[in-house]
Amino acid sequence: MAEHDGIEGITGYLLRRLGIRQGNRIVLLNAPTAYREAIEAAIPRRARLIEVSQAGPRAPIDVALIWPVTLGLFEQSLRDLRDRLASHPSIWVILQKAGAGLRDRTVSRDEAVASAISLNFEDGGFRGFAGNLYALRLEQRRSRPSAG
Repeated sequence: MAEHDGIEGITGYLLRRLGIRQGNRIVLLNAPTAYREAIEAAIPRRARLIEVSQAGPRAPIDVALIWPVTLGLFEQSLRDLRDRLASHPSIWVILQKAGAGLRDRTVSRDEAVASAISLNFEDGGFRGFAGNLYALRLEQRRSRPSAG
């Protein structure tokens, strides 16, 4: 993924559309340095970037943004997040738009969705992110009580 594609599009408004609010604990997984810096500069006051290892039952992750470098690393990221998420987290997978002409696209939307479903997540739709990127929303499936 080109290091700076759409970096100028990282604004407070965009982050609010992705569910980032004051007081949120935010994890960025495999984010290119320029995106990490732009997001850190644009997040609301009292929101903070944390590492996955800092999250747990008393301090769950409210928002996760994942840049899938490889399918295997993406799946491992979802496994790492699974038990550290807040009850209604915003989970976004940052992918390159199809036909964007970018040669280093490594994980497609179909691959990301199939992997997410196999790990108990659902496709929650997508929206534009910045430049040649879009954000695929994942929702954690909740276990349903058995009838009877």
